[in-house]
Formats: sequence, C-alpha cells, structure tokens
Amino acid sequence: NNLAMIKIMSRIQQEGLKTVVLLPLHDAVILDSPNSEKRKIGALAREVMEDDMQKMCHWLKVRLRITRVISHRWGN
Repeated sequence: NNLAMIKIMSRIQQEGLKTVVLLPLHDAVILDSPNSEKRKIGALAREVMEDDMQKMCHWLKVRLRITRVISHRWGN
C-alpha cells in the first residue's frame, strides 16, 4: 500500500495534477481532488493499485481489485 501511494504521488506530480494524497489507511489511499480531476485520478489510482501492483506481486494467485468511494466530505 505504501508503494502504491508513492507511485500515485509520483504520477500526480508528473501529470501536473492538483490532487493531494492525504494518507494511507489500512489497504486504502485517501486522496483529495478538485472536482475537475476526480475521473482522471480515479483511473490513475485504479491503474496503479490494480495493474502496477499486480505486476509487482506477480506471484499472487488472485487478481487485485479496488473499489473506490467518491465523497464530498470525509466520512460520507
């Protein structure tokens, strides 16, 4: 999870996005995004957390899948 967070942070910087990584939480990464970036950051996070991590953990016998929750406020 920490590696995924680092990769997401790196991609955010590379792409010049305004999204901020707030914190890792168990098996999740909490992001704060402007409305204009929510679709893009959702796709980016899915790509990193599913595809990149699957390649890195090639020995896993199960497919990594994420669910994402988009909320207007923390806790919703």
